[in-house]
Amino acid sequence: MARSSVFVPGTAAACVLGATSAHAAWGKQNPSPVDAADPAPAAPPHPEVAPLFPEVVPAVAGATPLSATPPTAVPTLPPRLGVEHSLGPFRVRPAELRLEAAMLAVLALYGLSTLAIRRSNSSRASAWFRAHEEVLRAEFAGVGLGGDKLFASDGGDEFSSYASGRRAVEYMWAKVKTGGQDVLARLYDLARGVYDYSYDSGKDKVTLDFKLALPKGTPGAKFCFAAVRREVLRQVRDSRWDLRTFTNVSETAGVSPSLIVMTESGDVTNALLKDTDTGLLDALREGAPGLEYLESIIVSDMPAETPDDENPSLPDNDFRLVVTLRLPPSSQAAATKDWVTLACNIADVLYTKQKLVPEVAIGKLKKRRADALYSLQKAQRDEAAALAREAKEDAAALKRKLDREAAEAKLAKMTPAERVAHKQREAEKERKKLMQKQVKRAR
Repeated sequence: MARSSVFVPGTAAACVLGATSAHAAWGKQNPSPVDAADPAPAAPPHPEVAPLFPEVVPAVAGATPLSATPPTAVPTLPPRLGVEHSLGPFRVRPAELRLEAAMLAVLALYGLSTLAIRRSNSSRASAWFRAHEEVLRAEFAGVGLGGDKLFASDGGDEFSSYASGRRAVEYMWAKVKTGGQDVLARLYDLARGVYDYSYDSGKDKVTLDFKLALPKGTPGAKFCFAAVRREVLRQVRDSRWDLRTFTNVSETAGVSPSLIVMTESGDVTNALLKDTDTGLLDALREGAPGLEYLESIIVSDMPAETPDDENPSLPDNDFRLVVTLRLPPSSQAAATKDWVTLACNIADVLYTKQKLVPEVAIGKLKKRRADALYSLQKAQRDEAAALAREAKEDAAALKRKLDREAAEAKLAKMTPAERVAHKQREAEKERKKLMQKQVKRAR
């Protein structure tokens, strides 16, 4: 505010005039509340969400009620499929359960197919055992698994029976292996057989496993012999340690070309094939009845599995006759009866025949088994030798340590002159040893 040139500063008139001028200036800039227009009422804040406790929040004058706000759009569910059925408190729409229905159908189909396959397997095994029951009871005093139970199932694809009560045979297990017990097992056998030539599922086979008594007519006449069908020769040979170790492959006159003979020696071949008492050569001739069902016939006193490497040993009382047959169809289940009779006859000959093989041949058989055991024990001997060398080296190292400590203790007790004399004596000993070595090398 400028000072007036009429009034002197500090007088009352100057103060009144200044106040009037200031009031006029302020009135032009800010109108009084009386002259200004009424302001529009402020809208209350609009809550985005409803309060947790609406009864506590006071109502604001002029506020828009929550019920008047437009509702938020609710997402709609897709239309339901099919017809709805009510089962008490439950509601079911079958059209929405297609995947579950398909899974149940697959499970039901798998269960029904497994049941049908197992019944078929049991029927085939029962047909074979029933067809051979008469011959088994004629050859053995006791047949079956107790009571009237002729055979029992082990799973859905393997069936077993037991026989005993024959002088030359301690016992015999007859096992029938059919196809897989379900679709998955059969598919696995089929798929693996495509790329693994050595895989043997064992399906559709009959195995007669005879535990033979030790020979009485020719003591010590235990050997390895086999007649195997050509198409399974490699598979059988690779799977049995005894045949790989003790036998050689040969073709024998009079034997069907579809079979290969594996034997330890000519004496063993003569004992089983040339001896007419066994009847084996006639059974192996081309066109012999039931020959198409024979897969292998094996006589062995050695284990089929490779002996344990840690503690190898060979059995002294494990003489076996194993006949493996192809399972015939149920309509021809009795076609393999002659093989049961033949196996029992071979067991009798091996038990009672005198001079079955020459004494010289028995000595060779024993030596071959001793050599095999010696080869199996090689790793064990090498380990024992390594342990002995280590123990010897440890003992020598301990002796050198004790000698060194004793020499140091002896030197500690000597005078300086005695130590010099002792060192000269030791140097002279070393010189003499070196000269002796050089003289030996010169010679």
